[in-house]
Amino acid sequence: MNSNHLQNLRHSCAHLLAAAILKLYPNTKITIGPAIENGFYYDFDFTTPISIEDFPKIEQKMTELLKTWTNFSHREVSSAEAKECFKDNPY
Repeated sequence: MNSNHLQNLRHSCAHLLAAAILKLYPNTKITIGPAIENGFYYDFDFTTPISIEDFPKIEQKMTELLKTWTNFSHREVSSAEAKECFKDNPY
């Protein structure tokens, strides 16, 4: 897999993680979640703290959601569109 494909995969996985978190913890605010050199991460603002014991449940939800994701798309939006889309998120 070339580095661009790997970067895209990691970026998509970050979005999958965010989707799983929002399904399990709907009041969570998402912040930033980039692909990085050796994987990906996402920062979240949880209203209810989670711990390492929650990770299997999150992974399971990611697996469930992935089965429903038939494709990935890329869309660029203007700053105004992004602000409207995330108007309830202070981050």
